[in-house]
Amino acid sequence: MNLPLRGIDAGIGLRGDGRCSPLASRGAAPSASPDDALPTAYMVGNSPALLEVFDQIRSFANFDLPVLITGESGTGKELVARALHEQSRRAAGPNVAVNCAALPATLIAAELFGYEKGAFTGATARRCGQIEHAHGGTLFLDEIGDMPLDLQGYLLRFLQEGEIVRVGGHKPVKVDARVIAATNVPLRAAVAARKLREDLFYRLNVLTLHLPALRDRDGDAEVLATHSAAQGRAGAWAKLP
Repeated sequence: MNLPLRGIDAGIGLRGDGRCSPLASRGAAPSASPDDALPTAYMVGNSPALLEVFDQIRSFANFDLPVLITGESGTGKELVARALHEQSRRAAGPNVAVNCAALPATLIAAELFGYEKGAFTGATARRCGQIEHAHGGTLFLDEIGDMPLDLQGYLLRFLQEGEIVRVGGHKPVKVDARVIAATNVPLRAAVAARKLREDLFYRLNVLTLHLPALRDRDGDAEVLATHSAAQGRAGAWAKLP
């Protein structure tokens, strides 16, 4: 089964006690100088709107609390999530990114929460889910508004209690991971339409970071074009056949 991960650090092993643990060769954030750690290493621009986002990233990285990133598609939500992780105290831990909209409805519970041997046909061994993979680090849930309603209660339990139960299991498993969620749809409207649990919304919406569209970032289109051209001249782009 292949999970559509859109991030890094899926290199997790199964310890002798059955718990997931990062492999020594994966999951560690590279060392960086203070300048490299700034959000500008991830996003390009100097408009007042983007500089405000940079300030929020610096601030939110210091708090081990859930963050909800909002904004249109293509505004850089995953880049911001990565910056938050790499500037936080969890930077040496795994950074697991999951696109909730890309998970098959029939597999989403097993992929997120894992499963025990014999939980269903084909479950020949215990498998850790993506939430458990993020233990000690950060879990980025992209397109959180697309999570099925019947699974939202299990995610809420994880946010409240810091534990999950694998599919087919009965014993709670403690998981310590910071949750960063992102959406390009208005979640309050989803709550009103009963597509998102209100209690889950408030658990996710502790710190909110809104990303402006490029059209609302005065002057950044030119800066981004210049940066992209420089990257191309430096050979950073793959040559087209």
